[in-house]
Amino acid sequence: MLRSVLPEKPLNTRAVILLIALVTFGFVLNRARFHLFFNVDFIFGSAVAIVILFLYGPLIGVAASVVIASATYILWLHPYAIFIFAAETLLLAFFYRRKHANVLVIVASYWIVIGMPLVVLLYRGVMGLEMNAVLVVMMKQALNGVFNALIAGIAVGFLGRVARRLDLAEIPAAFSFRRTLFDVITVSVLIPAIVIMMISARRETHRVEQTIQHVLNLSLSSARESLSGWIDSNLYSMASLADFIDHTAPSSPDDVREHFHILVESSPDFVAAGIVTHAGHVAMIFPDDMPDGMPRSGRRYDPFEGRRSDAPSVSGVMRLMTDGPPIVIVAVPIRTFDGYVVGLIDLGRLTYTVQSLVAGWGIDAVVTDANHAVIASTETRHVPGHRYTVNDDVALYEIESDLYVRFGSIDDNISIMERWSDSVYVRTGVLDDATGWRISLSAPVQPYQRELNQQYTLILFSMLVVVLAAIAVSTILSRRMVSALADLSQATANLPGKIVEATPIEWPSSRILEVQTLIGNFRTTSDQLLKKVRDLGHANTELVKAKAEADTANRAKSLFLANISHDLRTPLNGILGYAQILRNEQSLSETDQKSIKIIERSANHLLNLINDILDVAKIETERLQIEQRPVGFRAFLDDIGDMMRLQARKKGLEFRKNFSDNLPETVMVDEKRLRQILLNLLTNAVKFTDSGAIDFSVAPDAAKIRFTVEDTGIGIPSDRLDEIFDPFQQIDKHAQSDEGTGLGLAIVKRLVGMMGGTIEVHSRPGTGSRFSFSLSLETSGALAVHTERRRVVGYEGRRVSVLVVDDRWENRSVMRNMLEPIGFTFFEADGGRSGIDAAIEHRPDIVFMDLVMPNLDGFEALRRLRASDECANTKIVGVSASVAESIRHECLRIGFDGFIPKPVRFDEILDEFERHLGLKWITTSDEPPTETESDDGLPEPPSQNALDLLTNATKRGDIRAIIEIADEIDTAEPQRSDFARTVREFARNFQVVKLAQFIGRYTGNGDD
Repeated sequence: MLRSVLPEKPLNTRAVILLIALVTFGFVLNRARFHLFFNVDFIFGSAVAIVILFLYGPLIGVAASVVIASATYILWLHPYAIFIFAAETLLLAFFYRRKHANVLVIVASYWIVIGMPLVVLLYRGVMGLEMNAVLVVMMKQALNGVFNALIAGIAVGFLGRVARRLDLAEIPAAFSFRRTLFDVITVSVLIPAIVIMMISARRETHRVEQTIQHVLNLSLSSARESLSGWIDSNLYSMASLADFIDHTAPSSPDDVREHFHILVESSPDFVAAGIVTHAGHVAMIFPDDMPDGMPRSGRRYDPFEGRRSDAPSVSGVMRLMTDGPPIVIVAVPIRTFDGYVVGLIDLGRLTYTVQSLVAGWGIDAVVTDANHAVIASTETRHVPGHRYTVNDDVALYEIESDLYVRFGSIDDNISIMERWSDSVYVRTGVLDDATGWRISLSAPVQPYQRELNQQYTLILFSMLVVVLAAIAVSTILSRRMVSALADLSQATANLPGKIVEATPIEWPSSRILEVQTLIGNFRTTSDQLLKKVRDLGHANTELVKAKAEADTANRAKSLFLANISHDLRTPLNGILGYAQILRNEQSLSETDQKSIKIIERSANHLLNLINDILDVAKIETERLQIEQRPVGFRAFLDDIGDMMRLQARKKGLEFRKNFSDNLPETVMVDEKRLRQILLNLLTNAVKFTDSGAIDFSVAPDAAKIRFTVEDTGIGIPSDRLDEIFDPFQQIDKHAQSDEGTGLGLAIVKRLVGMMGGTIEVHSRPGTGSRFSFSLSLETSGALAVHTERRRVVGYEGRRVSVLVVDDRWENRSVMRNMLEPIGFTFFEADGGRSGIDAAIEHRPDIVFMDLVMPNLDGFEALRRLRASDECANTKIVGVSASVAESIRHECLRIGFDGFIPKPVRFDEILDEFERHLGLKWITTSDEPPTETESDDGLPEPPSQNALDLLTNATKRGDIRAIIEIADEIDTAEPQRSDFARTVREFARNFQVVKLAQFIGRYTGNGDD
């Protein structure tokens, strides 16, 4: 059970960072509310929680929902919304495995069945809110949840790529047409409905505010009129008394005491009256028995602090003594006593007056003076004398100038819902410009809020009905509109298989014209395909038959090539073997050596012919592999250039190497195949060029290396440029008698293609040809060191024994004559069984085992030797006329220590001794012989006398004399043997013109 809710895969770093960002974003969205209308806001954090659920799975999704929903506690100071939103995500988690579940339908069902009852239970039953407020909260949260589900459902459809990149839950990357249609219809209804709801609700809010404002404005006007009249009445009373005193001119304050007594007794607003001089002395006060903190006769007390006024005035709230009560003084100047007639207003009486004034309006009032001190208030919390301004209330929201909404409490432990129910509208205004008194009227919002909540409930309920109806209609319409497409999708599932198997297809029908047309197109297409499949079935039967015949022929060809290669390599083993042996024989004459070289060259030519045919077969069957190894690039190119210079020199051609200085020292390349490509191109260039030069160029070409071979030969007709790369095609008819198989260029083109390049050819008949290609060769720091093979005459250390097992005596003879002269003890056996006996008897250091022998082949002989105690660790090298890579790999796999192909090469045999026995060779010289050349690439010339003799003999065309002079040069000047050998080759081939050109390059008469 726990495994089903855990994340399917461990979260990587990017996935964790995205999760933290999403949770933070959701928390911020819950804090940043979208105001719909008064007291109703939308929050969008649950949409992010749904997205997290689908990306990260149920466990992380529910946990993230709780964290995001915790922002509602900051908003509303109660935890109940957290339970409601978390329960929504938990229900979605239940359907998490159904990737195609409709999020909007699930969330709408949740709010109808679970969410709305939970709101009533928690907000009404636990918090005790009034039912009308609970209904507003219930409808608002349901609509909010449905809207968030719509946003999340659309967002999830775009998250398939994000989920795959972060290796999260698998979300279908493709959009469902039905789901898209559902979302479009729902959005088309939901968005306008929300806009209409906002407009209606805000209009209703505005109407209620206008009503409250109208009531407050009427109350303010009435209060201003009443209190202004009250002030004027008191000022008039004091002004009348002052006028009487000035006109009667009493001699002492006692004369006017009676008048003060009448004023105080007749006007209940005054608690005392008296005369105060400009100097601040209380000349008279009535009544005499004033309480502590109030002025008394004979004392100095200046309520105006020295500020004289020549007009009647009403003071603000003041205290005449530090411990005195707050009072308001009405003062009128008098001339008789050089002071003022003052009356002390009873603030308690004024408060009663204000209370009586607003008693019938259902509102509260606070009267303040110009210094914002409370003069009178109907609210006991506003004490006279204390400071009060509307702006001091931090829970105040200004609607317009002098009109506010004040929440009932700013206590953080009281929820916003309770604050809303206790909020009031506040209207302020100036009572009297002269006094600077202001009045603040507060109308409780609860009666209006109740009415407003009823309107909100009706609007939200209508909206919820519209939304649910839209979801239902969207579901039905999308299902009906897409059902035909779904049926068509099901009918065309595995359509090729149904067509091939001729399975009847039940095509759906639809009332939608476009879908009906689509179904008709599919029906027509399937009928046509069925007909074509039947036709193709008949053709396929013929093709299968033809393919079987072609496969049989191909297998026969492969078998033939393998057999002919084996059969040809076996006699070539004897020919090349003895040619190598005789080539090292010092007692033979020069004529014999030349004959041996001809034998060896002819055998190598035949071997190359066999290899070319096998390479073409391997390329055609895609069995030829390119194996890259580090190669010393400059040395590799120099080696090929030096080799081809000798061939060019024999024909009197100039050979030029043009290698860029920017070539890498070491590259990764298949050395064998690149050498094969270059030698084929260079050999063709020499072969088909009778005069002029061969240019071999290698240079960087952007990120690649470009190889170019250019000659001044016979050229190629433009209509034959495409043919020269076909197998068994030669460049010119007259060359078919020369050496060549017509396979070289075919192999070159295919090898260049396998190495990632394309060969290009440009040629003009009679002018020459240029072949070029570019390869991308990776540079390498590792390089296997290759040493030049020297002529071996022996080895260091003890005498080594060798056993050669081969059913052909000529092969054994070749190996004997190669190895015995340089000091090896030689044993031989003519078959697998005799080879096992000989190995156990003689215990040789190394065994060369032929693989194909009658009765018991080399593979079985190896197994038996490895199983014996005597030869379990003996080094055994496989030898075979088959050069297939599979044979080599099989040999090494079953336990052979090495493998060499037939015809065997002396150097390859010596390599096996070095590799397995660590032998060190004794050679005839410390350095391999090198050719001595002049600065222009020619052999060093003989003496001038010899050059003169050769020039004269050449002009006469005396072949015998030319050969005798060359032999004398070879005897008298051994270091000029290369020059003498070249002259003899020209003479024996009767190439007198080329010989004259060759000698002319030394004498300066090369063009003669």
